[in-house]
Amino acid sequence: MESFGYKLKIERVKKRLTLEQLAQKLNVTRQAISMWEKNNRIPSDLMFRKIENVLKLPNGFFDADYQEMPENTIPVLGYATAGLLTEQYEQDLGYLEVPKKYTDTLKYMCVKVSGDSMDKYLQDGSYAIFNKLASYYNNQIVLVEVNRETTIKRFTENGNHIILFPQSNNPEHLPIFVEKNKIEDFKIYGVLVYSCYEW
Repeated sequence: MESFGYKLKIERVKKRLTLEQLAQKLNVTRQAISMWEKNNRIPSDLMFRKIENVLKLPNGFFDADYQEMPENTIPVLGYATAGLLTEQYEQDLGYLEVPKKYTDTLKYMCVKVSGDSMDKYLQDGSYAIFNKLASYYNNQIVLVEVNRETTIKRFTENGNHIILFPQSNNPEHLPIFVEKNKIEDFKIYGVLVYSCYEW
């Protein structure tokens, strides 16, 4: 029997969509698509329906592949740095038990924190949940991609500059200044709404 990931990749390629293009249409990260295609994750039932709709597949095309996610959990998409910029996360870290309101993966995403540049708010090894749909404003803590690298920082926009501030007890961490007109790729994945250690 063909796996969900294999079928998804075949249908995506048939439609001539890149990982990034499909991710944009589904309002998820490129990493989510990659993990689905590698069978490291199974989407929610609602996401199965959305994928079928976007790829113009019959309703129920993926039904044999659907598996219930554990109750009151959210998938942990991987490590996100709370240090210097680092390569984009793409790991399979299982599921985290969280308050029920944060289990909607269409709205929320979860990563594991790596590093100490945000240790006033997010300790190394803790988990951080970001609202993917929230508007972002100055001084919010965000999961951000800059030039294809991701980090967790406090975001501020000032004229022609974006400043990513550490919130650390370690004085070695300094703000990261980025000129808007020199950014090859910039995306805020979400605004921090919840953090914890594994229950």
